[in-house]
Amino acid sequence: MQTIKTDIRRVQAMCGQIESQMNNLYDQMSQLMTMFQKQNGQNLPSNMENNPQRVGKKHLKVTML
Repeated sequence: MQTIKTDIRRVQAMCGQIESQMNNLYDQMSQLMTMFQKQNGQNLPSNMENNPQRVGKKHLKVTML
């Protein structure tokens, strides 16, 4: 039982680290978008295109610049 509790604590710690990394990535992407807007005087394009689907892979979308 103690092993399960230890494993749960490790997973929770890892989730906290991942959340922090995702927040940092979000901040960096926001900074890049702001820099792009200031340099080019325009917003990023928002035309979405579907990525080709591969068997067993999740469906994603991509924005073309």
